[in-house]
Amino acid sequence: MRLYTLYELEPVPTLIFRGLMKEVWMVLDEYPNYAVSNRGEVTNIKYHRYLAPRVNTRGYLMVTLYGKRGGKQLYIHQLVAQAFFPDWMPGVQVRHVDEDRSHNHVSNLRVRHGNAHILRPEIARRVKIRETGMVFRTIQDCADYINGASSNVSTCLRGRRKSHKGFTFEYLDKKEG
Repeated sequence: MRLYTLYELEPVPTLIFRGLMKEVWMVLDEYPNYAVSNRGEVTNIKYHRYLAPRVNTRGYLMVTLYGKRGGKQLYIHQLVAQAFFPDWMPGVQVRHVDEDRSHNHVSNLRVRHGNAHILRPEIARRVKIRETGMVFRTIQDCADYINGASSNVSTCLRGRRKSHKGFTFEYLDKKEG
C-alpha cells in the first residue's frame, strides 16, 4: 500500500506536527476506489466523499465498501489496522486501547495474535472443576483438559447450562488461592 493525500493522491511521508499525527490516507488493496486514514475515516476516492459509518449492535463502526463482488460490510478498525500495521493479517484481532469501540485512530489500536487477550489479567478469570477441584487459568485451558468446548464451559459458568462432559464449573475470585 502507498500513502496518499486525500485529494492529490500523491505519495506523502508520515509527518508529525506538535505531537499530533498528520492525517494520512492509504488506498485499500482489495477496494481500490476507497482509502482509509490513520484517524479512522473512510472515503470514496472516485467521488471524493467521506463514508458515513454505522454502529453495529456491539458498538463497532462499520462501512459498506463495493468491489467486483458487490458490497461488503467491514469494520473500520480492521481497515485501519490492515492499512497501517505491517503485522496485520486476515483473522488477527484488533484491540482498542481505551476500549472505546468508536475510537478508530491508529494510535488507539493494537494488533493481537491468537488468544493474547485471554492472558490480560483484568479479563482472565480462573476456573475450577467442582468435581475434581482442579483449577485452570482460563476457560480454554479447562475445556482442553476435559476434551470439551470452551463455549459450553462458558455457558455453564454463566448459569445457562448445568454441566458439560459430566462436570460442573465455577469461577474462582481473584482473592482465592
